[in-house]
Amino acid sequence: MFKLRLIQRLQRIHGGTIAAAGMALCVGAFATSIVWVGLIYLEERRAADLLSISPLGQLEALAHAGQFAALKSRNMASFEGGNIGAVVKTSPYSYKLQMRSDNDDALPHSWRQWYYFCLDDLPTDAPVTVTVEGLGIPNYFLPFYSLDNVDWIQFPESGVKQLNPQTVQITLQFKQSKIWFARYIPYTYSRLMRYLDGVKDKPDVKISYLGRSPGGRRMPLVTITEDQGIRTKERVIIHARTHPGEVGASLVLEGLINFLLSDSESARSLRSRVIFSIIPMVNIDGVIAGNNRTNTAGINLEGQWIQAATSSLKLDAHKTPGEIKLLNKAFRDMLASGVPVTVALNLHTSAGQPSDNVFAFPHFGPVGRGYSPREAQLYDKQIKFINLLAEAYGQDRIMAPPADGGRYFLARRLPESWWWLNFQDRVMALTLESTYGLAGKSGRWVKPRDLRALGEALALAIGSYHESALALGRTRRPMIVQ
Repeated sequence: MFKLRLIQRLQRIHGGTIAAAGMALCVGAFATSIVWVGLIYLEERRAADLLSISPLGQLEALAHAGQFAALKSRNMASFEGGNIGAVVKTSPYSYKLQMRSDNDDALPHSWRQWYYFCLDDLPTDAPVTVTVEGLGIPNYFLPFYSLDNVDWIQFPESGVKQLNPQTVQITLQFKQSKIWFARYIPYTYSRLMRYLDGVKDKPDVKISYLGRSPGGRRMPLVTITEDQGIRTKERVIIHARTHPGEVGASLVLEGLINFLLSDSESARSLRSRVIFSIIPMVNIDGVIAGNNRTNTAGINLEGQWIQAATSSLKLDAHKTPGEIKLLNKAFRDMLASGVPVTVALNLHTSAGQPSDNVFAFPHFGPVGRGYSPREAQLYDKQIKFINLLAEAYGQDRIMAPPADGGRYFLARRLPESWWWLNFQDRVMALTLESTYGLAGKSGRWVKPRDLRALGEALALAIGSYHESALALGRTRRPMIVQ
């Protein structure tokens, strides 16, 4: 039993951890490849080392390695999406707060990124200093505050100092004693449901539900298309918020949905040709709990597409988390409808350097680099799509893709791995990472309008991709569902 728990814990820690880190550190195509190779090696070595440790020493080894959270502190932000550990008032005008890990589990220190809390006894007659310690990513960022937990204001750079890689200090004089603070503007499950309630009666949109999360919340599916000519259309599947703290992806989806439901000629054309199937929030329980990376069982859902022994399309009924089983069944039901899937996008938000642009994770590479024709074809499609997105959003706001995407994803049990295993290059499956640092080279910080604009650009890129030469060669032969 202990060995089973050890393996499960390693799966939680190990699954999908290198994705954001790899591209966040890269500078140029060559550096990207080097970073990916290095991170993959270290990740595999760490897992092997942990498995070799005796069961009694496993937890101690995790703490000794210096990579995992040792602090145990109750979540002091007891509202939807809230997250912060210990809160101490160190003087009449200063506070010290401690980050906490998701569910107070022994998780990688780097996963401690999301905070969202409220202080209700702030003095208003002089500046107040709020110090947040224990941050997992050593990159400078500008957090937000709110007077009513509805409208949010970004702190000025003059008021935010990074004291060390894990500590940020905020200083500002506030107009009232009750203030909400957040890493970025929160996007909760309740906010999503309010948004969907506001668009549900528009033409060409249908809100349904895949089922319920392990915590009992309904997981929404947004379908956007014209009712006519369903059998002649193609399907695009988009899902987001597998990692609950990556709120930028929700704003990207708002922009995409708003555009698709608009009266513009481009939007009407897309609705006439494509079925958009959008799962806007996969890790609902994690979002509600205020987690950054995992669900409430402490599992990183991104790397949990665990293949069943009897079918490559189905997932292991016992090892796969409930949220991913819902997502997998929805994908298989969509495939069984007879409408071919051409694009599958996995939306995330990076906590990289402030200067990082939006980026994507292509797979494989050209034939000249040793890849098979089918592998090279998928790479070509992904590069084509990334370039189309850059045309729509701005060339200086999309990171140039690497010349070689590698095969690392095949062993990661990612959704892209599942798509490739079953359909190879027929489905252009891709992870896209938005950012909320500086908006490209504009010299200002990313605002919600920028993320929504990225969503609109994403819709335009999807439309252009379906008109491209790479997409024209596809057939409508059935996508076999076992």
